[in-house]
Amino acid sequence: MAALNGTENEKAFISEELYEKLSAVSGKLEKGDILVTGGGSVGKPYIVPNNEPLYTKDADLLWVKNNEKLVPYFIYTFFFSPAFSDYLNSVSHVGTIAHYTITQLEETPITLPCVSEQQKIGDYFRNIDSLITLHQRKLEKVIFAFISL
Repeated sequence: MAALNGTENEKAFISEELYEKLSAVSGKLEKGDILVTGGGSVGKPYIVPNNEPLYTKDADLLWVKNNEKLVPYFIYTFFFSPAFSDYLNSVSHVGTIAHYTITQLEETPITLPCVSEQQKIGDYFRNIDSLITLHQRKLEKVIFAFISL
């Protein structure tokens, strides 16, 4: 889930044969599916970016399967909303490690507009995220240039 912060985790590889065997039981992640952390830093989303083979054995990752009623970036953005944060704080089991379960995910209250509205909202926030990233990179360059003086 480090991809959330613009970095990638170290990749562990399994054989194609093992991938096929495991995926036959659990299913294959596909482009547009969303993974959500269910343990530790709960509620952090990640959109699967492509159909390259990807397997996760982590029981603390919840899987939202892409379908024709959901626009991935709309759902992704929802996981950063105050409404979701409030819900998560009210239901996540807090002990040594916080947990957000499959049942809680299924019961998460979310208003789903029609697909075309989800697309517009998702595109709007994707554009804002891109602008923020662009400005952060510019700021990093300015800071680096200033420090180099």
